[in-house]
Amino acid sequence: MVDNLKIAFIIISLIISIVFKYTSIMHHPYAYIFYGAGAAAIFEEFGRLIGFKTILNTPAYLFLLSGFERLFAFTLQIALSILVFYSIKSGRYKFFLYALLLHFSTDIFAALYQVKVIKNLFAVETILFAIAVFSFLLIIKSKKMFERTAQII
Repeated sequence: MVDNLKIAFIIISLIISIVFKYTSIMHHPYAYIFYGAGAAAIFEEFGRLIGFKTILNTPAYLFLLSGFERLFAFTLQIALSILVFYSIKSGRYKFFLYALLLHFSTDIFAALYQVKVIKNLFAVETILFAIAVFSFLLIIKSKKMFERTAQII
């Protein structure tokens, strides 16, 4: 599936580059609307087609695991947003660095799995689960962090 996504990304990038470099589509609103809507429809529906074909050929436990992974990622994204926002609100930019480090630390495990340095998917998901728990605790604690900042400011 990753190879299909890479190919689709390359094709989309190529088409966008050609359309915007060699046409004056931006000066023709109706052509731009038609192009944008058509490109979105074509690529999104082909993406769904490839995705659903992949899902049908995927063991159920992997499909379920991918759902948990999305939940873990969603929790992490909220925590990262809180860290970045807190760094701005408090003026303590070390929290921005913490967000960068946490994001990097999370992505490194997925990358290690993709290049087969880590061979066990469940090991990666267990690590991601631990990071998600940490992220959830950070989200809960953030209320107190912001309350302290409000008192300081």
